[in-house]
Amino acid sequence: ILYKLLTVAIMNLILKNMFRNLSKIRKNLALCEIGQYTFYLGTILLSTTNLLAGIFYLTSLIISLKIRPPSLKKDKWNLTLLICSILLIISSFKIASIQNSDLFYENAKKLFWDPSSIWLSLFNWIPLFFVFYGFQFYLKVEEQRIKFAQCLLIGLIPVLISFFMQQFLKIYGPFEYLYGLIVFYLKPVDSTGYSGLFNNPNYAGLWLSSSLPFLIMIFKLNRYKKLKKGFILTIIFSTIICIISTNSRNSLIGVLISTIFMTNIKFLIFSFLSIVLIYFLVINLNSFPFLETLAIDEIRPDKLFKKLIQTNYFSKFESPRLDIWKKAIILISEKPILGWGAATFPFLYTLRSGIMNANHTHSMPLEIAQMYGIPIAIILTLFVSFLFFKSWKIIFQEKSNLNTVVNKAWIISTLIILISHLSDVTYYDGRISLLIWTLLSGLKSILDESNDKSNNNISKTQI
Repeated sequence: ILYKLLTVAIMNLILKNMFRNLSKIRKNLALCEIGQYTFYLGTILLSTTNLLAGIFYLTSLIISLKIRPPSLKKDKWNLTLLICSILLIISSFKIASIQNSDLFYENAKKLFWDPSSIWLSLFNWIPLFFVFYGFQFYLKVEEQRIKFAQCLLIGLIPVLISFFMQQFLKIYGPFEYLYGLIVFYLKPVDSTGYSGLFNNPNYAGLWLSSSLPFLIMIFKLNRYKKLKKGFILTIIFSTIICIISTNSRNSLIGVLISTIFMTNIKFLIFSFLSIVLIYFLVINLNSFPFLETLAIDEIRPDKLFKKLIQTNYFSKFESPRLDIWKKAIILISEKPILGWGAATFPFLYTLRSGIMNANHTHSMPLEIAQMYGIPIAIILTLFVSFLFFKSWKIIFQEKSNLNTVVNKAWIISTLIILISHLSDVTYYDGRISLLIWTLLSGLKSILDESNDKSNNNISKTQI
């Protein structure tokens, strides 16, 4: 009798644990689906509005962190970002502690420097470190990365429409909703170029050029579906035309990088000849009287071509950017360990007889070093560099299982953004910073996928 009672008790305990585990698995599966769909919705809305995209992204991030909490022992990438977070907070505490006693910060506050930027700037970094880890959950396999690219394409359509509204319908904003929480810029066009829904042509250009590899990828995946192929090809050429209208050199370089790495020679030649033909058609359209009402002059990319062929671009007297870099390096040498603090560069550059209004250093490594010090600039730069080059090596191996058009598009999009941030800083647009850390998260997922496949191959060999 005792044996039977003990057996029944053990069986009951086993069954209870089994049902408890099954309910947990069912709950996690439901949460996974919710997290995945909110991640995709956030991606669709990201180019249009930070607020709604942020709500969906935050929901998906909380779910992923709940299901898979961060690990420091198993993942050195997470440990690196934890060290960066600590250094960021130390630098911020240091600036906050001396702001009321240091004459420089006292004078800065009297002009335009806001002391709250010391802490607000941390939101440009620390939450996005969690994004890097959390979004890997939604980009683990190639199918998830393909769907991300498809969502990015859907979200790109409103941006292209906004360019059309700016250029041809002369509809200008900004349009603000919910007390300014949602803003569609559509600014009146000035000498810099068109920007659509974005605040600045460089922001818009980077978004479009970094999306281009994914558009080419989707085109290749649908090469046998004529209707989809035609639609995607239309989106691709519309995107390129909008990139040209931003007058952004970095964005045009992004177009070249996309076509070189994502297409074959025939398509590259066809694209080049098509763009040249369209350009010469556009500049001669004004000779037809009935086309004068189309305001063709406003979409001619003359300013961009003039910027590209500047012979004096590297003259310190003609290129303000070189003057900005020079003064930024001097400032970094004066406070190399913990930096000057967030949002101080515009004021400092003006004090150092800057030749123009500069909101940032126009180089991401210099920007981080000027604000927070050389150590954190080195750590973050090496973090991104190692992640990028390790992924590049894996993706572009001829015999690698990861040498696919999806992974190539992913790393080429990242390359476009990294090259752009060597000579400009568009990171402070929330949409772009979220896109950057999502792409980096995808690269980490590709590395993990490669490691998993290597381990499986080793196990099969041993068996």
